Formats: sequence, structure tokens, C-alpha cells
Amino acid sequence: MKHTISTCALLTFAALLTSNSCRFSQNNCYKQYAFEINFTCSPQKDTFRIGDTIWIESSIPSLLTNQIDDTVADVTDMEYKFSGAISRYNEQTPLSSEADFIYINQMGSVSIQNIGPYNALNLTYQSDRNDIKKLMVGCLPKKVGLYSITFYYLTEDYYFVDGIIAPDCAERIEFTYNMNNNGDNNYHLLEGYPMAGTLQSFKQGGSYAFWVVE
Repeated sequence: MKHTISTCALLTFAALLTSNSCRFSQNNCYKQYAFEINFTCSPQKDTFRIGDTIWIESSIPSLLTNQIDDTVADVTDMEYKFSGAISRYNEQTPLSSEADFIYINQMGSVSIQNIGPYNALNLTYQSDRNDIKKLMVGCLPKKVGLYSITFYYLTEDYYFVDGIIAPDCAERIEFTYNMNNNGDNNYHLLEGYPMAGTLQSFKQGGSYAFWVVE
């Protein structure tokens, strides 16, 4: 599944690059941003039982550090709608398994979107009184198996935008995801499984692996 989504992302990127090349020349400036979004998965353990609640939380302040030039950017006006995927691993290929869970929207929301033969999770943040974007959703497994949750680019694509952060500028915005303070997050559980990916890609996607047992 990760391979499929990555391919779609590349095709989307190519299309957006072509469609925005003319518009960029009309802007006064061009800025590029790379932001890291923090997530936590709790309780932090490698095995859950059917019916347990796995909490996914994230908090995004109004100011984020641009990892490209170490400057601070005001992201108050951004709307965060991340995409996620839950895969169940077996001896052949990971299966799209978002429907194997019941979801609880504590703050913000999560919904399942059908994309061809696969599903995706749409995660929508909610603003508090201090303009901090927050997300807190519970995931209750219904089936046993080895699972991994991973996050991807925004549902509403921010590859190329105008003036979201810097007025009158064309902007390119990219994200990486930091799960549990860049911890191991049980990557070892996936070692040896087909299409598990590298530890680096696992961490960049804010991934978390776990077993579900009866």
C-alpha cells in the first residue's frame, strides 16, 4: 500500500509542478518550507487486545520551525487535514485495513475515505482558544494481526500554494511526522515482512507498529 500511495504522490507532484509553473513566474517571490509534525501513540506498547483503545494525538502550535533554513513561520492560517493509513501485514503484501478499527473522535476527527481498492484515513484538526491545532482520536481494533499506522501528506495538497504563510509568495510546503519523540515505535516487529520499508521511511511517516491479539 505504501508503494501505491507513494506512486500517487509522485504523479500528483508532477501534475502540480506542470500546472503551477506559469503561475510561479507571476509571483514576487518563492519560498520553500519543511515542517515536522509531532504525534504520540499511547499507551506505548507493542501488543494490544481487541477492544483496547489506542490514542493518536497531535498538537501544532501557531509557529513552526522551517527545517530548511531554521527560521520560524507563522502557520496560523493553515488547515491541517492529514492522510493516514493502517496496514495489516502478512507473508505476501500489506493489506489496507482501516476498516479493522472503530474510531472515537475526542478532538478533531478521523474518517475513512475510499481510494480505489484501498482506504485512507482523513485526520482533521480542531483549533483551541489559543489557535493551537489539536487532534485526539481513539482507535479500537476489531481483528487480530500485525498492524502499522503511517501518516502522509495533507489531503488538501500543500505542495504548491500562494500566500498561506508569506503574502504575495508562491510556496511549497512539505511535512515529516515525528511519532513519540522519534522513538523506535516497534519497527522491529515489521522486519522480514514484504514491503515493510526502511527504518528511515518508517520514522519519516510517523509510523507505529503493533500486534493485536484476542
